[in-house]
Amino acid sequence: MVFTLPQHLPGALCAESRQRRHAFARCVRINYLRAVTLNLFLTQSVIALLVSVSGIAQWQAGPMAVALGGTSLTRVDAWSALSNQGAMAFSDTWSGAVFIENRFSVAGLSDKGMAAQIPLGSGTAGVVFRSFGNARYAESKAGLGYGMRLSEKFGAGVQANYVNYSIAEGYGSRFNVTVDAGLYYRMNQRISFGAHLSNPSRAQLSDFNNERIPTLLRIGCGWKISDQVQVAGEAWQWAGSNAQFRAGINYDPVPRLAIRAGATTGPSSMNFGFGYKAKGITFDAAASWHQVLGFSPQLGATIRPSAKS
Repeated sequence: MVFTLPQHLPGALCAESRQRRHAFARCVRINYLRAVTLNLFLTQSVIALLVSVSGIAQWQAGPMAVALGGTSLTRVDAWSALSNQGAMAFSDTWSGAVFIENRFSVAGLSDKGMAAQIPLGSGTAGVVFRSFGNARYAESKAGLGYGMRLSEKFGAGVQANYVNYSIAEGYGSRFNVTVDAGLYYRMNQRISFGAHLSNPSRAQLSDFNNERIPTLLRIGCGWKISDQVQVAGEAWQWAGSNAQFRAGINYDPVPRLAIRAGATTGPSSMNFGFGYKAKGITFDAAASWHQVLGFSPQLGATIRPSAKS
């Protein structure tokens, strides 16, 4: 017995085959677009996270500040050029400082920087440089500032910064110029106040999603309870975010050794560290513990001759 196919069947099979090929092609295109969209979303999310993390890192002015919960506005020391140009005005000797941090113990999230300041004219000039990230994502900042005493108790300062963001994989780099301003008021030998505003103009970083460099307002108070114990508290307000609160305590059991601890909110973290002085050079170590992201150690050193302030 011989079977023959109906004459219309081959054409029907060809039409069905074409429909399947078209459906397959549509499926491939849809999956490709989904993959590209997901990749773009994840890339932008990672970039946003890195910018957020680095923005927070940019105001941890050395291991001393990290150990004290990020408080640094009312301290007059070698880190003032990084923390508050108003307080820098009360530094009457030259100084230099360097640090390096392994943020969240991730090799690609290293933060490192330096600061130097020297009395100049009726005030103090300072220069700072910071670098964050790796070859895939990098952020750098260079700044030149000046602080001036306006009275025996009051100082003010400004700083101009060149900020650059660089992203690999063809995204390129972006840069802009920002301005910082700081105030410092020494009510007496034990109590002082500080305020600092970073990037008040909200300088734009990219046209995409109108991305801007973060704006930060900090205000704080420091209290020297005794020659051995000092405490500080600060409130931080990032533009568009909830306020953060930070506090720290510094205890000097002996003249050359300092033990420090601090805490922050939003997100919560615990901080601790110590410092050791040796003939004009101070070595500092600190670490912070983030409730989600983990452990961030930091090391630093300062060179500062004996000063009156």
